[in-house]
Amino acid sequence: MFDGLIFSLLKYCSSVFYHRLSLKTMRRHISVVQRRCNIITARAYSDIPAETAGLLAKDPPLHLKIIERSVRWLLEHEHPVPYWGHLTPVEIDADGEAHMRDQLSTPADIRREWNKNTLEAWEKM
Repeated sequence: MFDGLIFSLLKYCSSVFYHRLSLKTMRRHISVVQRRCNIITARAYSDIPAETAGLLAKDPPLHLKIIERSVRWLLEHEHPVPYWGHLTPVEIDADGEAHMRDQLSTPADIRREWNKNTLEAWEKM
């Protein structure tokens, strides 16, 4: 329910502001909202930290998901990507084919790699 209602509002038009998530204060604003939602989802005590609430709710940090969604939207609409964040960069050649790590990649391969990048970034936090 939170993902469909609250998080969708934060993800709406995120390709406009997602590059600001490189700043700690912007990530903090999103983390506060996600922490409250994760505490409710996990039925946890209200004094647990955001990272613990996210683990109990099995929900990766929202700022990582926003970056992933925004980069995917920019690539689909053929806009330049100013900030890749934690994701592996993708290059689009003149034929419109995507290359990741100098290999031809399908959209499913890219999505799988980015999910892996998101989980790795979450583990490092």
